[in-house]
Amino acid sequence: MATGRQVRTLTNQNIMIRLKLAPDDRHLLTAGHDLARLWDLKEGKEVASFPHLQGCDSVDFSPDGKRVLTAGWDKTIREWDRATGAGLRTLDGHGVHVWVAAYLPDGKRIVSGSGEDGRVWSLETGKELRRFPGTITAVSADGARVATCSSDGPVRVWETDTGKLLFRLDGHVGVAVPRTFSADGKRLLTAGAGDKTVRVWDLATGHEAYRLEGHTAGVWAATFSPDGKSILSGGEDRVLRLWSLPAPPAAPVPAKKP
Repeated sequence: MATGRQVRTLTNQNIMIRLKLAPDDRHLLTAGHDLARLWDLKEGKEVASFPHLQGCDSVDFSPDGKRVLTAGWDKTIREWDRATGAGLRTLDGHGVHVWVAAYLPDGKRIVSGSGEDGRVWSLETGKELRRFPGTITAVSADGARVATCSSDGPVRVWETDTGKLLFRLDGHVGVAVPRTFSADGKRLLTAGAGDKTVRVWDLATGHEAYRLEGHTAGVWAATFSPDGKSILSGGEDRVLRLWSLPAPPAAPVPAKKP
């Protein structure tokens, strides 16, 4: 990223919907309208594929990088051995196509989101552990919290282990999608598909911390920079915008005692 020079082109026969970089930074997963593929970025070639009966919408690597998780239009979630490409397990239960599936940090549980609901699963038993109203689209780095969106508008933040509702984040007009938690888990970033705004929420209080306005159409994608000081967003206006967040106010200096 030092020069911005293109270093590799990967050619696929179908539309790529989602990308996930492996922990080793050498391999890449792509989800497409046909199947999921694993690429070697150094060699610039496909090294494995993971089929669904219909298109694939979501891909993820396990925390140790040894397993692959895929989900898609056939309403299933599938886990694969990355080295051999062998299927390890298939999780059924969603009634409509699965948009999101991701490992929790312990590597033993996953979360999934469809147009109907969000779920937490045990990979050891293949059983559903918990269900949330709305679609899970964001998980905190420690796995302790998940965020959901729904057709009724508000974004909700939940405790993963207990299913307790922590916050209902009102303010967006129309559909809003929680996109990512900050690395420290203290803030949540949401994209306003209905109101064209990007918002940052303080998860200590549940209040809106920042509102970013400038997109001319619905916003669907947004992410924090690694240091949490910048935000990149994009949407239906076909423009990527990079935002710099204001520095937090300095802590007040205690008055000296007389």
